[in-house]
Amino acid sequence: MKSRPRPARRPTLPTEPYGVALARAVAGVLRRGVAIAHQHRDYCGMGLVFDDGAYLYGSIYDGQMQEVAARFDTERDFVAWLAAQTDDALAGHEAPPFERDNQRLTRARLVAAIDE
Repeated sequence: MKSRPRPARRPTLPTEPYGVALARAVAGVLRRGVAIAHQHRDYCGMGLVFDDGAYLYGSIYDGQMQEVAARFDTERDFVAWLAAQTDDALAGHEAPPFERDNQRLTRARLVAAIDE
């Protein structure tokens, strides 16, 4: 009897929380009007913007926030949420296959946005 092939395991993504210092720095970048979002045609993954006094996390299409997944009306709430996130948590494991780990937020993207 042949055994069934095992399903491929997804690579393990970092599970270390981003922390308060990084989250505060990201909040500052967003407040200055810098969106953390890819800017190209069609699906651009997930991103962060500060709009009309609120921090928004959601899907980006054609470089613009298309669908808000989470809204934070205070910096305190946003920082608390982002500080607890990890690359693994934001990889989109629950999303349709095309969107999983596809242009998602990562520690590297957040740090790059701060360093620009």
